[in-house]
Amino acid sequence: MAQLKWQKITVVYAASLALMVVLTGLDWLTGPDLHSELFFVIPVLVAGYYLSRRHVVMLSLLSAAAFMVAGNLVSRSDHWVVDAFQAVGSFLELLVIGLAVAAVRSERDALRAANARITLLLENEARLARTDTLTGLPNLREFTDRLPLDIARTARGGTNLWLMMLDLDNFKQVNDRHGHAAGDEALKAVAELLRTHTRSSDLAARVGGDEFAVLLWDANEDEARAVARRLAEGAHEIGLRWPGTGFGASAGVVHLPPSATNATELLKLADTAMYEAKNKGKGTVVVHGVNAAPAPVSPEE
Repeated sequence: MAQLKWQKITVVYAASLALMVVLTGLDWLTGPDLHSELFFVIPVLVAGYYLSRRHVVMLSLLSAAAFMVAGNLVSRSDHWVVDAFQAVGSFLELLVIGLAVAAVRSERDALRAANARITLLLENEARLARTDTLTGLPNLREFTDRLPLDIARTARGGTNLWLMMLDLDNFKQVNDRHGHAAGDEALKAVAELLRTHTRSSDLAARVGGDEFAVLLWDANEDEARAVARRLAEGAHEIGLRWPGTGFGASAGVVHLPPSATNATELLKLADTAMYEAKNKGKGTVVVHGVNAAPAPVSPEE
């Protein structure tokens, strides 16, 4: 960054000095009939736009000096006091112009920085509003907003979409016996489990106190069943941290059927499969496949 800054300063000074030499030479060649006073302000404008105020002062001095030299080459005046006053006046005019440009640039940069901070704050606020603060997973709002869009996308593309509802078994036992800190640890561990066993194209979310949901994209029945099994097994392993609680997870997995035209219907199907798993025994997985045929699978298989 520092190297780029010095490169910019070097380029501005080199270009400014070259311009001053050219303008002085033109004034000398054209004589008193053509004046280039207006062009001597260009280096000062560039300095005000790209460099700091001290460089504005320096280039104002150089431009004023170059203009005075150019004037003396043309008129060859012997009135050095008048020339000095004119040089000071030119310097002050150039300085005011350069500092005005620098002030405008500073205000512009400050405004851009403020806008960037506001944009970042709004983006963070929007992200937090759709994120579960404990687990970092998308929350219920994000999930319910995404689900109809994914259903519509599936209808257009003809891909397979699976919805898994994962309900934690005996989560209350962990809270009651080991405290809410242990319960929070269990929830975060399950969230990490979901991240590990789902793809970036899938959507895993915390949709309730001890309920999670997963949308599996473009998976066949065996793949959906395998993911559910791994999650149930993983939840059981997490529960071993708190012996005697029976912590684990039951899951209901459903394929998006042609009859499910909206998110509410699909959620009902997934809830039905999940409660069926609960009724068959905690830690069980029930998969309703492409033909909506229930197929219970236990984590021990």
